[in-house]
Amino acid sequence: MDELGNPILATVDVDGYLGRFTEFNQTDFQMLGYETYSDVRKILIPNIDREKAKSVTKITVEDEAYNVDKYKDLRKYGLFYISRYRK
Repeated sequence: MDELGNPILATVDVDGYLGRFTEFNQTDFQMLGYETYSDVRKILIPNIDREKAKSVTKITVEDEAYNVDKYKDLRKYGLFYISRYRK
């Protein structure tokens, strides 16, 4: 935060979290407004830093970049709803 209490935004690369992709269901698609199954996924990451996870905007998996559409704190896990990153 700066002297006025505004957040200071900067890109920070964090390496080393292991995660697992999970399946979407129809409720997920309706909730997020997705129209297609391609280019969208969910990823579950155990033991992630909960404070840092709230500010994640992009996740890279196997050289593919994804936008973070939604984050859900599940205490021990972080659940990210992600879609293919478009430049």
